[in-house]
Amino acid sequence: MPSPFCRIVAFLALLSLVFSAFAHEYKAPYDGSHWKTNTSKVECSLTHTIPGYGKAIFSQSSHEHQKLVVDCILDRLHPGKATLNTYPQRWKINQAPTFIAKVPVKPGLQPITMKSDEVYRVLENLDIGHSAVFIITPANTASKTQTHKSDKIVLMPAGFEKPYKEYLHCISQMIPHTFNDLKEIVLHFESGSAIISKENERKLKELAEFVRADGKIRRIDIAGHSDRKGSFQANNYLANQRIWAVKDYLVQFHGIKADMLTLKDYADKKPIATNKTAEGRAKNRRVVITIYR
Repeated sequence: MPSPFCRIVAFLALLSLVFSAFAHEYKAPYDGSHWKTNTSKVECSLTHTIPGYGKAIFSQSSHEHQKLVVDCILDRLHPGKATLNTYPQRWKINQAPTFIAKVPVKPGLQPITMKSDEVYRVLENLDIGHSAVFIITPANTASKTQTHKSDKIVLMPAGFEKPYKEYLHCISQMIPHTFNDLKEIVLHFESGSAIISKENERKLKELAEFVRADGKIRRIDIAGHSDRKGSFQANNYLANQRIWAVKDYLVQFHGIKADMLTLKDYADKKPIATNKTAEGRAKNRRVVITIYR
C-alpha cells in the first residue's frame, strides 16, 4: 500500500494537471476594474478592459437587441466553444454559480459574439455584483479532441454601476429609427405646389436628426418628380422648385451641410403610377431622398 506521503504527492500531481488545463486566466484586479460608456443618439456601448486579452463590449443600436462582443488583442488561431457562467461575490458561499450559455468561439479578433436575451442576463448579474466568466476550450476540429489549453476570461463587476446607468440612459435617449428606416424616404406634394406639408416636415426632421447623430452619412440625394398634368416645361420647373424647397428646409432649419446634398429633377419622366387617375398622379408628385454612408 502506498505511504501517506506518496498519496499526497500523487494528489498534488493530479491537482496540478487539473489547474494546468487553464493556459491563462485573464481578468482585471478588483481595484483596477475599468468600465467605459460611449454614447450617441444612434448607438450605445459599454466596454470592459480585460488586461492581457482585450475587451468585452456590450452595445445596442436603434431597434436592435443588445450584443456582446469579446475582442481579442491577437488573433485566436483555433475555433472551439465557451461556457459562460456568472459567479456571486466570494462571501456568498451558499450561492451557486449560474449557467448562462454555451457559445461558439471563432478564430480571429472577435472570437465571441452573442446576440440574444442571454446578454441581458449577463448585465443583470453584473449589476448585482456577480462576475461573468467565459471558459474557452479550443478544439481540434478534425479529431474532435482538445489539443490546446483552455482560457478563462473574467468580466469583473467592480466599477460597473455608474457606467451601466449611463449606458441605460443612453439607450433610453436613442433615435427610434435606423439607417434602413431612413435610407430612402418619399415626400408627396399637392398638385401644382412646392409647399412642404406638416407630414413632410416631420419626416425631414427625423431624417436630419439621424444624419447629425450618425456622423457617417456622406451624401444625400434629392430627386424631384411631377405628374403629367401640365406641359413638360411647367412640370420641370415644379419638380425643381420642390427639390430646392427640401434642400433649403434641411439646410436652414436643421443645419444639414449644403455640400452633402445633390439635386436632380426628372419632371414627369419617371412616373411610378398611371397619370390617368387622380390617385396615380398623387403618387407621381414626389421628392425622393436617399442617404448614403
